[in-house]
Amino acid sequence: MALSPRRGLAAVLALGALAQIGMWAASAGDPLALAPINDAKVYWDWGGRIADGQLVDSVPFMSAPLYPYVVGLVRSLGGGLSALYLVQMALHVLTAWLVARVARRHVGEWGAVLAAGLYLVLRDPAYMTTRVLNSTVQLCTIAWLWDATWCAVEARTRRALVWCGVASGVAVLANPTLVPVLVVLPVWLGWRTGAWRAAAAAGLMGVACLVPSVVHNALACGEFIPLSAQSGLGLHHGNQPGATGIYQAAAGVSTDRERQTLMAREAVRDQTDGTWSATDKVYRQMALTYLTEDLGRTVLLEARKLWWFVGGQVYGDVYTPSLEREDGRHALLWLAPLPLAWLTVPALLVALLVLVTRPRVLLPEWLLFAATVAVVMVFWYSPRYRLPIAPFAAVAAAWCVVRLLDRATPVVLRGTIGLAVVASLVASAELRASGADAATAFRATYLYNSGVAYAQLERWDEALREFERASAAGSRESVGAQAEMLRRLGRTADAVARAQAAVEQAPKNLNARRSLAVALAQAGRLSEAAMVFEQVLAADATDVESLTGLGHVRMQSQDPAAAVPLYERALQLQPAEAQTQLALGRALAALGNATAAQAAFERALALDARTAPAHTALAELALARGDVATALVHLRAAWEARPAVDEALTLAWWLVVAPEVSTHDAELALRVLQAHDATQKADPRYLDVRAAALARRGSWNEAQQTIAKALERARALQLNQALPDLEARAALYARQQPYTLP
Repeated sequence: MALSPRRGLAAVLALGALAQIGMWAASAGDPLALAPINDAKVYWDWGGRIADGQLVDSVPFMSAPLYPYVVGLVRSLGGGLSALYLVQMALHVLTAWLVARVARRHVGEWGAVLAAGLYLVLRDPAYMTTRVLNSTVQLCTIAWLWDATWCAVEARTRRALVWCGVASGVAVLANPTLVPVLVVLPVWLGWRTGAWRAAAAAGLMGVACLVPSVVHNALACGEFIPLSAQSGLGLHHGNQPGATGIYQAAAGVSTDRERQTLMAREAVRDQTDGTWSATDKVYRQMALTYLTEDLGRTVLLEARKLWWFVGGQVYGDVYTPSLEREDGRHALLWLAPLPLAWLTVPALLVALLVLVTRPRVLLPEWLLFAATVAVVMVFWYSPRYRLPIAPFAAVAAAWCVVRLLDRATPVVLRGTIGLAVVASLVASAELRASGADAATAFRATYLYNSGVAYAQLERWDEALREFERASAAGSRESVGAQAEMLRRLGRTADAVARAQAAVEQAPKNLNARRSLAVALAQAGRLSEAAMVFEQVLAADATDVESLTGLGHVRMQSQDPAAAVPLYERALQLQPAEAQTQLALGRALAALGNATAAQAAFERALALDARTAPAHTALAELALARGDVATALVHLRAAWEARPAVDEALTLAWWLVVAPEVSTHDAELALRVLQAHDATQKADPRYLDVRAAALARRGSWNEAQQTIAKALERARALQLNQALPDLEARAALYARQQPYTLP
């Protein structure tokens, strides 16, 4: 049976899916795939808040708004990272199928199979499926829009045109740089089809898709922001003194996504009215001033961005396939061996041919390609900014191959295609040879990120090893990070010494100072820790970690009154932090303000119902006012949220000794304790609680034997203060009487 194009495409898609699963399985030990960091962590945590019902964030969107809701949907259905990666792998294969549908119109049936195959072996999109990043969803929506546009042209029906409008709106939500499409595409559709009313309806549908984004931003900050409020800062990142064509941090602003926006607003607050729109305008104007004050310098900068666009392979803050393969972490990435950089010049060639020969007929192709090039040229180059050309590049490459195989193709066109391929290879090789895109230039950052990922997984030893490797490769941040890992490993003295060394090496590194403050606090050097935290806050008043850290130091110093405003300021900056609400509640409780403390604990539970200490704290407040029934409800909830030893002992104790309770629950108490029988049988406190539960059940012999063991262990450990109470309870059990709190 002859192989048909349809069967060929099915085989290519099946192989692509198998390759994705193989690459995912082979990268199972890669910490960068196991733990979202940097932008990925922002998306993952954001999706978690959405899954918990927080559909509106505390700030306007600072990036494309669609993806976090995709993550939130997966998490709301109980899915974790693996589920998200499987969804993204399915979307990756779906994108290849959509690419084939579009390519069939331009290069024929077998050309479509080739285009899908080329897309699936592109390294850049294949790598992104196992990262918590926008790219896979972005590529799928772009391919969907491309296909829907041609379906609308061919069908010329109102339904097809409106569906194209929906696709355009969704694509803009995933990739805001496509906003011009919302205006240009309906006009072009009306011209091509003659169905002007249906084309207008398509335009309205596209704009309507942005309404949720507008509403979200209005609810978050009270401003009219259609999509993202960070375009000005993004423009400044790539167009400022010292710009080289790639990302460069703004002066006085953290590179950490969670703190960047707040710091940026604070950095220019004296030039604005404090709104996000005004902040965005200031940074945009700074970039435009830089670009216009020296046109010769601007031309060189734009040329450098274009060079990165056509030749970049290694550089990337979260895109590090070359370095991961060198470390053996992505062993099967060779299944997608084709760098997107090798197709950039052929894609540029095809785009130029479209522009010169058939600009009105093939406007969608040119628009989708030009929008991606414009992002890099206007902002800066990153692999993620360039990635949206991948569907177009795959079709363009298939077109080039078909033309090379066609004997009727003019020699000049053949030669031009060959030169385009060579130009891509040369641009990439030259960029790497210059040192700008060499793996060694980014190894320190890659190793540091690996350490951050291991730390997030709480694999402290491996994190320490990666930070040490990063430090040897030249990473200054890693010294402070080493101190944090040493602290986590209980090596407090080493942690303080390492953090002090980090501060000496980089006095302006706030991360190092924060690590020193935490290490000093753990070592009990509270006044020194407070001083260092204050130094960090003097440099960055929006550093939430230092605000809460200083608050904890004030609490340890028995000064809850000083801790309260610190926690309140931290919550103004990050309202959705359950642990900070918990800390505020404890400070308020220490000041005797039970009503405000209870409200803080309840807010912590509203943010995260699994915050066991908040339930315990509410139980303590209930016991203080004599409400034992409410206390037991919270103690049981605390144990269910975290069935650890402390929660188990507290719940079991109150279940069997609470006063003024008509029915104690000895059986539940014993079941709660059962999970810890093997590990806690030598702990006097555990034995005491178990004896009380046995006595309440009426198992007098066991109760007497257990309290005797508790007394024996207490004497051996010289817990003299506990002996009178234990002896009194032993006497009660000998008389076959249970113990009840007075």
